[in-house]
Amino acid sequence: MDITIIDIVLAITAVAAVCISIVSMSFAKNFSKRQIEHNKNSVLPICSIYHTNYANFISVRIENNGTGPLIIKNLRCIHKDETTGVTEESQTLFELLPEEIKKEKFYRVFARAGAEKLSITAGKKLFLLSISLSDNVLVETLRNRLKNITVCVEYTDIYGTIFSPELSELKLFQKNIMVDVVDVENYNIWN
Repeated sequence: MDITIIDIVLAITAVAAVCISIVSMSFAKNFSKRQIEHNKNSVLPICSIYHTNYANFISVRIENNGTGPLIIKNLRCIHKDETTGVTEESQTLFELLPEEIKKEKFYRVFARAGAEKLSITAGKKLFLLSISLSDNVLVETLRNRLKNITVCVEYTDIYGTIFSPELSELKLFQKNIMVDVVDVENYNIWN
């Protein structure tokens, strides 16, 4: 069996084709990893806890300031009594409120139990508390309770990435810093 130049050229071409395909597969794998990383970063949630302290309107809300859905894994509200040192924990802010607030229908919105597995889309909010009060005694009772509460949100993205928990101590309510009055009827809580 004689080896001709054509056989040598075909062998070299076959080896070159295998080498090129190996290189192209490594590029494809690398680009695929980068594409997955880009996709994850494109739908990254950013959890923020905000509170509003007006003279007649109080609210606590979780906002998603990211670009993808924020999936709540665990929501904890922790109250530490400053006189006794006793700690109470709940999945809702409502359960930690004073009884005189719970009895009345002052509130507009509350996140009830079962906030776990809730999803907050990008740019949206979940109100844990939104109350309009005109009675100054009840307002101060509520502020005195809220100032000792810490809200902790454990969350993930759609890929299951676990982020460090977002913590917010509601100490702002202990200060006498507030806006005079807000027009509650025209205040849009959904934006």
